[in-house]
Amino acid sequence: MTERNEYLLAHLTPRDLQERGIDTAILPIGATEYHGNHLPYSTDTIMAEGLSLRLARELETAVREFGLRGLNLQCFEHRLAVDDRRMYPLYAKCVELDIPVNVHVGVNFSLKSSPDYGRPEMLDRVLCDFPELRACAAPPGWPWVMDLLSVAWRHPNLWIGLIAVRPRLLTVENSGYGALLQYGRTLLKDRIIWGSAYPMMPIQRTLDEVRALPLEQEVADRWLGGNAREFLRL
Repeated sequence: MTERNEYLLAHLTPRDLQERGIDTAILPIGATEYHGNHLPYSTDTIMAEGLSLRLARELETAVREFGLRGLNLQCFEHRLAVDDRRMYPLYAKCVELDIPVNVHVGVNFSLKSSPDYGRPEMLDRVLCDFPELRACAAPPGWPWVMDLLSVAWRHPNLWIGLIAVRPRLLTVENSGYGALLQYGRTLLKDRIIWGSAYPMMPIQRTLDEVRALPLEQEVADRWLGGNAREFLRL
């Protein structure tokens, strides 16, 4: 945690405010709220930062001792934005360890979390702050597919995972996935990664649907393995 600042509400307790006669404050958006008279208003943030740092240390152990090849983040399950600063120690550790991160992008169907946690622009901000971070956005961003494609165009270190979606939908009019096929076989042909989503979908069916797409053989081969090998540096 940063050094205590006597002018920041997040660093103060209710007793501090009472003793100093402070009656006005500028409140930020975030985890700054009352936790009793003896705890700072930023208690939630302090705990989250501590957990993130601990997870970063455990990630290093998993990579160096157990051979982990990447990190998977489903931030919506924890009601965290992808670009939440509490996630940054994990991104920094991925860069340090030279491993990629897979990030859920697109709508989620949990009624206990907001779909906004899957918006592509959040990942764009992360990649601006961590230009060396290799990332894969999966699922492929629906209903913000065009937004995700623009982020991938901006960042050569972003791949898109064709996962948890029927590949045949890329050829279905008004499905919202058509642009994935257009850009995935041209500008971004080196950065589409097929995933089976098993057991959600039968592996053979999704393979067959990819092979049935109007793709050149070289592009299909990249989608079905070549791009993943480059992403994981296998």
